[in-house]
Amino acid sequence: MTKFRLSKKNLTLLLSIILIISSYLFAGNPDSPLTNNLQLENIDQASTSPANLAPLDQSEPTSSLPAITGPSTDDLYTVTKVIDGDTFEVEKNGIKEKVRLIGINTPETVDPRRKVECFGREASNYAKQILSNQEVHLVFDESQDQRDKYGRLLAYIYLSDNSLFNLHMISAGYAYEYTYKIPYLHQAEFKSAQVEAKSKQLGLWSLTTCNGQK
Repeated sequence: MTKFRLSKKNLTLLLSIILIISSYLFAGNPDSPLTNNLQLENIDQASTSPANLAPLDQSEPTSSLPAITGPSTDDLYTVTKVIDGDTFEVEKNGIKEKVRLIGINTPETVDPRRKVECFGREASNYAKQILSNQEVHLVFDESQDQRDKYGRLLAYIYLSDNSLFNLHMISAGYAYEYTYKIPYLHQAEFKSAQVEAKSKQLGLWSLTTCNGQK
């Protein structure tokens, strides 16, 4: 019997034909392991290719912003005298200054040219209860002058709990919102507080006190 022998070249060609036929058979079967492996490999390559990577969100900050905090302890002053509901005297390092609150106006009590206005004494006494001998923070407003024509400091006053005293006087009905020539930083907030105090008839807005009239 004659033995059939394949040359190395023919054997290589035969194996190549078998592999080609096998690949076609597996490709036609979506559940075959080979097909699944090829699909996964293609997905991985597509998802990691540079063209398919999601662009970086340029709107996100590269560094976090500092947290908003209250005034620093360097701004601490001691209230030595309450003149009326919107004006008082403070002391720091032995130096005394008169301060006029930004954005509010309380009924008059000390102006010799005017009579004592409705709810003026109440506003003054209320300010004394809260501010007398207390340490407060003075914060200035870049939109306003630092001093008025009488030489008084123009400022916002923050209490020890970081609440804004100017705003509190309006919210509680002891002061009117007051804009002097140029809008100030907290104008919208102060105006909104006045609308709410008026709607609730608090303090000087009450029908039993001034009904908003001076």
